[in-house]
Amino acid sequence: MLTNKRVPKRLNGQIGTLAQTNGDTFVLTFDVLAANYQGYLPNPTKINLSLQANEIVADQFWNEIDNSLPKKDYDDHQHEGKNDDHHR
Repeated sequence: MLTNKRVPKRLNGQIGTLAQTNGDTFVLTFDVLAANYQGYLPNPTKINLSLQANEIVADQFWNEIDNSLPKKDYDDHQHEGKNDDHHR
């Protein structure tokens, strides 16, 4: 179990600061993983996320990506998206 949560929190803070300085986007995942360290980081000697944690992190990234995409009026029917709910 991760006993010193200050280390990754400080590291995330430094990475976030550098990202902003460079004009990049920083996606904070620390807080969502902190909710269940034992479940999300099952092996304390390796920083390998569990499948569930990887899905949560992916959702954090997707939320940031989705918010940065231009919004399109999907009722214009000018696309042929196979995965679009509107075309099922």
